Amino acid sequence: MEYVPAAPVPADTSASEHAAPLSPPAVPIPTPDPVTVPTSHAAASPILAAPSAAPKRNGSPAFDFLVESLRAEPTLSYRELQTRSMANSYRVAPIMYGRAKALLGLVPVAPRGQGKSRKPAKQTLQQADAGSSDHLSQELSNVRSVEDLVQIIKHLDDERKWLRSLLENIANLIDEALDYSPDAST
Repeated sequence: MEYVPAAPVPADTSASEHAAPLSPPAVPIPTPDPVTVPTSHAAASPILAAPSAAPKRNGSPAFDFLVESLRAEPTLSYRELQTRSMANSYRVAPIMYGRAKALLGLVPVAPRGQGKSRKPAKQTLQQADAGSSDHLSQELSNVRSVEDLVQIIKHLDDERKWLRSLLENIANLIDEALDYSPDAST
């Protein structure tokens, strides 16, 4: 039996009347006796049935059947489960079988976005190697005649022309990609 306060203390009483605050007298409240339900009624009503160990998900009964069957026998094939589910009047698709196996951890599952249609990672431009200036200073230190110096200068001029044409090609490709027309800006 529980004890609950009967009523709150009236607000009109002053502190001088009472040296210490008084609590109201406790009034016993009767609690109802537990109701026993016959097992035939408990099985028929989901409210009266005993709670299951695992929480029930709001999926389809066919998927729940697959999960429970695979939990009991993890090595069942799709064909065997399809036959059993047809006997229980469930329609089962192969994707349901795969998702049930993945849910139970029976097959490896890659994180989402890791498949064939994954977007490639952004490519970043890298800075040019600074070793080219060291290479030039090494070539200049090996110069023994004017012909060697002329050969190095011709090589540098050819490299400059090649890089210049490469930059022009890149600029043209960018202009085409942006559909840029110099006449349209004037």
